[in-house]
Amino acid sequence: MVSSQPRFVPLLLAALLWLGAAVPAHAFADGEAAATPVAEAALERFNREMRGLYGEARAQMLAATGPVIVVGFETVTLLHDGERHERRYTPAIYHRLKAVVHVILGVAGATLPALEGAAEADWRTGLVRVRDEVDALAPHIGDLGFSPAQAERQRRLLEATRSFLDEALAGDTLTRGQVAGFLRDTKPLWLANVREAAAAQLDRLHGVVSDWQAAMAPADWETLYVLILGPRMPREQNLQTAYFLRRLGAWREGERIVYAENVFDIDGARNLLGVMVIDRELSRLVFGDPYRMDADALGHAAQDVLDGLLP
Repeated sequence: MVSSQPRFVPLLLAALLWLGAAVPAHAFADGEAAATPVAEAALERFNREMRGLYGEARAQMLAATGPVIVVGFETVTLLHDGERHERRYTPAIYHRLKAVVHVILGVAGATLPALEGAAEADWRTGLVRVRDEVDALAPHIGDLGFSPAQAERQRRLLEATRSFLDEALAGDTLTRGQVAGFLRDTKPLWLANVREAAAAQLDRLHGVVSDWQAAMAPADWETLYVLILGPRMPREQNLQTAYFLRRLGAWREGERIVYAENVFDIDGARNLLGVMVIDRELSRLVFGDPYRMDADALGHAAQDVLDGLLP
C-alpha cells in the first residue's frame, strides 16, 4: 500500500523481532547450517524476553492513550476514563433501503457467469429465482416502514426489474447489452436508495458523536483516536472514515483516524492502536519520522536486493 494508507506493519515486530524468532532446524532451506540445541535455546529465550519487554511497554503506553472511538458496522463504542460506552447507530431503514437495492446483485449473480463464459452457467434458472423473490416481496413494500416516496421508489424498482426479467426469460439468449441497459435504466432508483441509506446512517452517527464530544473535555477531544473496523473492499471512500476525517479536520486516514482493515472486534482494534502508539514513538527515536515504521521494514532493503535479483 502507499504511504497515505499505512499498513501499520511494525518495524520491530516485522523485522528485528520476527526475523529474530528461533526457527527449528528442519525449517532451514537446504544447505543452511543448523544451530546447536544449546544455542537455539539461548536464542529462543533472548527473543522471547525482548518481545515480552516490548509487549509490556505497548500495554502500558496503550493504557495512557485515549480516548478511543471504535466504529463497527452496527455500533460505535467510546473507550474513555476506564469506561466503555456503546451505542447503536445504524438504523433499520438503512438495511431496508439497501436490501431492495440488492436486487441488482441478484441479477448480476444470475447473469454474469454466463456473460463471462463460465462453463455450464445457467442464467435462466438464476433469473427465475430473482423473479420469484421479486414477486414475493412486492406485496409487502408498504409494510416495511418506508415513507410514501420511498415506498413508491421501491415499487418502481421492482416493477422495472420484473419487466426486464420477463423480457429476458422470453428469449433464448441473453446479451450484455440487455443487462447493461437494465442497470443503466434503474440506476437513478437504486442510487437514491443508497444516498438515503448513507444519510440515515450518518445522521445517527453524527448524533452519537456529538453527544460524546459535548460531554468530553476539549483536551480529550484533541487526543481522540478513531479506529474503523471493516474488510478490505469498503476501505476506499469509506462512509465512516469520511465522516471522522471531516469531523476531526484531518486530511488523511492513518494518523488519528485509522481504517483497521480486517479487524472486527474491539480487542483487536486496541491491540492495533497499541502497536501504533509504541512504534511511532520508537520511529521518532530511530528515524526522526513517526510514520516511517508504518511501512514494511523490509521494503527499503528489498529494493537493493531486487536490483540484484531482477535488474
